[in-house]
Amino acid sequence: MNREVYFDRLFESLEELRLIPPVDSSWRLELESDLRRSEIPAGLIEKLREEYGIAFLNVILINCRKNFLLCRQFSVSADRTLFNAALSFTLLGCVLDFMLDSPDEAMQYAARKKLSEGYCSHYFIDFGKAQENTAADRLFETISQGLYEIRLADEEKYRRIVNMIRIAAESEVNVLKDDCTDESIVCKSLEFTRISAEILLAKYDLTDAGRVLIDSIGYSFALIDDLCDSFEDDLIGQANLVNKSGIADETAVVGQMCEKLRYHIAVIKERATEELYDFIFCELSEWPLSCADIRSRIWEKYG
Repeated sequence: MNREVYFDRLFESLEELRLIPPVDSSWRLELESDLRRSEIPAGLIEKLREEYGIAFLNVILINCRKNFLLCRQFSVSADRTLFNAALSFTLLGCVLDFMLDSPDEAMQYAARKKLSEGYCSHYFIDFGKAQENTAADRLFETISQGLYEIRLADEEKYRRIVNMIRIAAESEVNVLKDDCTDESIVCKSLEFTRISAEILLAKYDLTDAGRVLIDSIGYSFALIDDLCDSFEDDLIGQANLVNKSGIADETAVVGQMCEKLRYHIAVIKERATEELYDFIFCELSEWPLSCADIRSRIWEKYG
């Protein structure tokens, strides 16, 4: 595919969806207060920065807010242990993604080790303490505490979540373009959103309608992320929803993916509270700024 043609079409499509230009940043004003309410373990942000050169602070801020809004959506009190476990699960996914994408082979190896069945079982089956003094292991331990609480309350729900984690971990390491399946791509993109929500809302029995909302939130971010990262993923041999679509024409593939994005945004608008929908839309509108090709077009047109 031609990169210029692809991003010209993507820019136009995101404008049509009103995701460009991004909304103003006033929606971020409450994020710091949500971070304080979440009671993130002391020193975690500093340890993330020390080990990886970035603190993943935006991931933490955004998902603190999103989790509080999801609790309101389903009229669930924010249980501290489950809240921090859900947040840690999302953050761990981002950390492991970062490690797997790193050019440092030692970091890639460490990520694959932490995604292995034996390593995960230590935390999620045996509820063991941190195996190594790393930020990732602190996150594993926090997730373990949440899963232990879920198991005490509902063994069947706990086993379902652990099976979901197993599938997600397998998909995370099986996204090489030549040998992965469409199911692996969707699992990698969506299963982490589902699992985080299942942990967060474990005291609430999610209905099928509730899961449709959660899935549409997950699909929306998977689609916009893969649309923006298609060429970068292609370069490193990682499959995503765009480069595995089998569509070579730039206009056609962008059109198809953006129609799916439009559909899932509509589902969120229909099923979510206004507060949750507005937050998700603001986050989606900010996402393209992470893509240099889209960012340059925004600056050229909107200054």
